[in-house]
Amino acid sequence: MLVCPNCRTENVEGALVCESCGRSLAPGTAPLQRMERAEEPYQDEFEVPAPRRSSPWPTIAVGVVLIVGIVAAGFWYSSRPEPCDGKFVSQLYPYCVTVPQGWAAATTRTPTGALDRFQPQSEGAAIVVRAGEAVPGTTTIQYAQGIRQTQEAFGATLGPVQTLEVGDGTQAFGWQAAVQLDNGSIVQQRMVALVRNGLGWRITLGGDTESFDEARFALEVLLSTWDWNDSG
Repeated sequence: MLVCPNCRTENVEGALVCESCGRSLAPGTAPLQRMERAEEPYQDEFEVPAPRRSSPWPTIAVGVVLIVGIVAAGFWYSSRPEPCDGKFVSQLYPYCVTVPQGWAAATTRTPTGALDRFQPQSEGAAIVVRAGEAVPGTTTIQYAQGIRQTQEAFGATLGPVQTLEVGDGTQAFGWQAAVQLDNGSIVQQRMVALVRNGLGWRITLGGDTESFDEARFALEVLLSTWDWNDSG
């Protein structure tokens, strides 16, 4: 009997291949086949190759960009001009403005309270700024209506109300008023009223007819360059 060296099945003498596994039984081939089989490396069909290590450079580059951006933002913030640089900064109220050319600014106190006064060298007209606590819940239109009622009670002739913007777009109301003095002369006024952060503001341009017309431009300069020194 001839025993198959692969599966150990008995085969008839002289058989060339195993009738069970088909392995060659020819003399001298079986050891070679066994050697070849032994040298074949084992491979697991489910073997997963090790993951490739990603490059750290993209992460480093993103970090560098963020750091540069933060540094640049901090530099800009620290070096940016302040809104009130080069302007008149009120010591009474939270605002600042550009003083019109040829005009001067001063803070004065009167029997009715402190105020900021802007006046040209000719002293024919003046712009006065006052502010005080408004009744809680008072709106700008309600505040303006209260001022108009007081003016009418003193015999002033009032023009129509107009919507205005002060500085950064804060809404205000303005109107013309004419007041006759005891000596018969007429004082022209331009009133601007608004409420902001609980304060009622009155910005008044006053003067005789000739100086009033010339001072209208100065009032526009003040309103357009107005900045608020508050959080609102």
